Amino acid sequence: MKTTIFKTRKFDGGTYEFNLHMPSYDGEKGVLGIELTPYITVTTPENSFGYTDTFFYNHKENSGYYSWRYHPRWITKRIIEVCQKFADSLPYSID
Repeated sequence: MKTTIFKTRKFDGGTYEFNLHMPSYDGEKGVLGIELTPYITVTTPENSFGYTDTFFYNHKENSGYYSWRYHPRWITKRIIEVCQKFADSLPYSID
């Protein structure tokens, strides 16, 4: 998998990094032997303990989820808007 930061945005004083994960080659398979498809994640700023969180975007449902902690709803909406605009502009589909 290749990971590329395609955007950074500041929300509420923290910098959010938008990442595009692409297979390194056509037909690349994951752990269970399933072919990998491109997907988008967002790395959140560190919390007071120094830990970041990850938002996993689902283009089919135009939603997503965080892996560990709660984030304000308005930030989640803005993250989804940025991901949707980027995914719609790509010449191939994102899962």
